[in-house]
Amino acid sequence: MNLLACWAVTAILLACPLVVLADEAADTFNRLYGDDLKRVAATPSAADDLALAKQLLEAAEKVTNRTAFLTLLCEKAHELAIKDPAGYPTAKAALELLAANVPEKKVESLQKVAAMYQRHYATARGDAKQRR
Repeated sequence: MNLLACWAVTAILLACPLVVLADEAADTFNRLYGDDLKRVAATPSAADDLALAKQLLEAAEKVTNRTAFLTLLCEKAHELAIKDPAGYPTAKAALELLAANVPEKKVESLQKVAAMYQRHYATARGDAKQRR
């Protein structure tokens, strides 16, 4: 086997565990929270979305040594919480937890926090805009 083929096989073998871990994380997430996600998606109210986002954030705070699962919990918590300004603190906390624990997600998380602040400022009116 030539050197290029060896590198290709090595790269494939190194990538496989990441895919398996991501699949395991998705399976675990769907088993634990899949029904809840479907339930909150079926309602027009943001209140249940925010409650589930808080629940996901609390679960993420307890996760250790499972980066893929932590990432999924934080991203879903952000996705649910960002739907309403009342959820911004939860969305921010989820992104900060993700940035602190998953270095490769730090820049993306900080960009999302900045976008959230920008959206909040853009939608603020009058005195609320001056306080920002």
